[in-house]
Amino acid sequence: MGFAVIAFRSEEQSRRDLERRLLSTRREQDKQDLAEAEQVTISFSVGSTFGSGEASGLRVSVRNGTSSTDVFKLSGSHDDFGTIGYKHALTPGDTYTQNFLFGHMNAARPDTVPVPVGPARQEWLDDHLDKIEITFELRDKRWLRRGGRPAEEVTN
Repeated sequence: MGFAVIAFRSEEQSRRDLERRLLSTRREQDKQDLAEAEQVTISFSVGSTFGSGEASGLRVSVRNGTSSTDVFKLSGSHDDFGTIGYKHALTPGDTYTQNFLFGHMNAARPDTVPVPVGPARQEWLDDHLDKIEITFELRDKRWLRRGGRPAEEVTN
């Protein structure tokens, strides 16, 4: 009977040790996945202007800054200007760009967009960056990113 108790305790200890190692490995992988998701970045810029303060084009760019991981099912939107589109795969180092055109007949908006000049311009661009939200898949996980905020794993 004593031998059976010792064997049972030994098995239980081995099982707990294995569970701890698996949990630690999973946490490390989650940290690495988040670090890679953070390398998928968004930028917002003025593409073209009329005169000094009217934009006829604005540009959203999403860059896969990872060194070896593809990003899949990239999509998103800008709160004021609409969808960013869809890109099935974005390889490491590549950038996907969506241009929003304004001020002509075939544009999304018939009027140009006023853009501040001087120091207020960067603040205006930063405010618009925060209006951009993207989702993408990386390492079989779904991620959400809004502007320059940290990436978040999306769970269903």
